[in-house]
Amino acid sequence: MKILIGDDHVLFREGLRRLLEQLKEGASFEEASNFDELLEKAGKGETYDLVLTDLRMPGWPGFSGIQDLRGKQPDSKVVVVSASEAHHDVRDALEHGAAGYIPKSSSVKIMLSALDLIFSGGVYVPPTVLRESGEAEVRVGAIPPSDPQLDHLLTQRQREVLDRLPRPTVRQFHH
Repeated sequence: MKILIGDDHVLFREGLRRLLEQLKEGASFEEASNFDELLEKAGKGETYDLVLTDLRMPGWPGFSGIQDLRGKQPDSKVVVVSASEAHHDVRDALEHGAAGYIPKSSSVKIMLSALDLIFSGGVYVPPTVLRESGEAEVRVGAIPPSDPQLDHLLTQRQREVLDRLPRPTVRQFHH
């Protein structure tokens, strides 16, 4: 198994590599410390089984970066591993073709289970995103169920998961 890891923190990349060595014995790794380097390595002709990317690392072009990675690695699973647990980040990542979104706050067991799910054809979404908040919420206008420009990037299963995610909301705080 060939794995490409993109994150601007060396310690996190090394820790992730050691963790993933447990997932697949004999796995090979490439690492990138910024998005430009990640995209360059993804486009060098090497085929990766898994591309892990952080959000908002140096050079991050926004969520279109996931599309760019998918364009360079059409047969690999592109998974976001991020400190952000914001619902809109999860939704945007999945809308742009990510096969899953794993928060950096996840345990080792959850991360390995999430990757198993992704490699078996599923889409991993953090449980916190699927739960409804206890605060009063007001739905913001109708959000189209899909963006025709992005539909070709998503598998049917990714579309099903995305359609079940809560739409962005505006929270009303009671004084």
